Amino acid sequence: MHLYHWILLLLFPAISLWAAAHALLYKRDPRSSWGWIAVIMLSPFLGPLIYFFFGINRVKSRGQKLLEKMPFSLSEGCSLRDEHSCDMEKAQIPMDMPEALVPQAWLAYALSGRPLSKGNRITPLHNGEQAYPAMLEAIDNAQKTVHLGVYIFDPDEVGMRFIDALTRAHDRGCDVRVVIDGVGGFKPFGKSAYSLLKERGVNCRRFLRPSLIPPSVNINLRCHHKNLIVDKKVGFTGGMNISARHLYESDHPDRQKDMLFRLEGPVISQLDEIFLWLWGFVTGKEVDPPIQLPQGEGATYCRMLADGPNEDLDKLHAVLVSAVHSARRQITIVSPYFLPPRDLLMALKIADTRGVDVRVIIPEKNNQWWLHRAMRNMLWELLEYGVEVYMQKPPFAHTKLFMVDGAYACVGSANIDARSLRLNFELNLEVYDAGFTQEIEAYANSLIAEAHRVTLEEVENRPLRRRLVDALCWLLSPYL
Repeated sequence: MHLYHWILLLLFPAISLWAAAHALLYKRDPRSSWGWIAVIMLSPFLGPLIYFFFGINRVKSRGQKLLEKMPFSLSEGCSLRDEHSCDMEKAQIPMDMPEALVPQAWLAYALSGRPLSKGNRITPLHNGEQAYPAMLEAIDNAQKTVHLGVYIFDPDEVGMRFIDALTRAHDRGCDVRVVIDGVGGFKPFGKSAYSLLKERGVNCRRFLRPSLIPPSVNINLRCHHKNLIVDKKVGFTGGMNISARHLYESDHPDRQKDMLFRLEGPVISQLDEIFLWLWGFVTGKEVDPPIQLPQGEGATYCRMLADGPNEDLDKLHAVLVSAVHSARRQITIVSPYFLPPRDLLMALKIADTRGVDVRVIIPEKNNQWWLHRAMRNMLWELLEYGVEVYMQKPPFAHTKLFMVDGAYACVGSANIDARSLRLNFELNLEVYDAGFTQEIEAYANSLIAEAHRVTLEEVENRPLRRRLVDALCWLLSPYL
């Protein structure tokens, strides 16, 4: 045998042993670890290669490396067991908060480092017909600052209205700053909103934009935030992008239902803090967090939650699981993409078993067919426990709502799937207020009244071919 044959005979077992050791040390689930070790050892040539491309979780490490470029930390936090760094006064937990929600408020404070903000006003805005005029009016009334962060910014008839409004604000001397996600705002043909804003002199940046030189295509690590802050007096957040497709009453071929939330009050400081955190990253410049606005009057307590594959990894996930465990009467979830992690799925099943009315509302027709097929594959796990699953009739519904017992709500950009809870940077708003929660719960009830309730029988009686395709999409869902 030639020398290189001996080298290969020694090299491949060494690589296989290294890959198997890596899977043993870094896989959280023993079943996942066993599976990868079997693939590696049973196919010593191909197995390590497959593991290298699909088995190693690079998202967390890449996300944590981004911290080196962040201007300040969003997660001061505190230990759940440290009574000196965590106290009721510092966390701003009201004494009259429902007892079941106190642990929830405490946990979210410990994870986020942000106290509850008192005295806010939140107005739900349905679809682009309500949201866009309110946003444009705020921009046109701006006197000092306009901060806009968005995932998708289409330069269509709606996008051009925003580009014109941002240009006017810039021309009259306002400090206008815009962050658009590098993938969500990418346009292969024609000018993008980013290009049009730059041409007009508006201060605009892209978040992790794709590039050929140097090669960089990050499908994950996307900035899924949607926020607008004007003069630190009014803010908007939710799940709605800037696009004509969100005009529900239009004849757009891809029209969608969605919701945005108008904010007034001290929680705007937290919203602006998260925007400036992103701005410092995309510009590579030092940025100081904004001055916190004083607490207001009123019973609406809010908190912004930033989540992402960096210092905030799994925090929104933990908050949602905790909220499910706190439920005593009812949980209502509205989500366009519903593929919950195993522990959240189990928490929902346990909640229903102990008598909580659990309701999940998803679209009947999805804009991403493979995710719809993957969702359908796992519905039986909820249905066999008695969880109510409803499918909204078309057009596609992009709304994201999470409500507990008519007293707690979590709304924002995050979907209930692996991409949102582990791969993207997300922005959600916690609301501890019965009036607001019951208002959006009434909206969810109106969706249920017109929706199709899914039964265990129809899920189990799908044709074999359809079940196989659904299962394959479910298996690939972490990578889609």
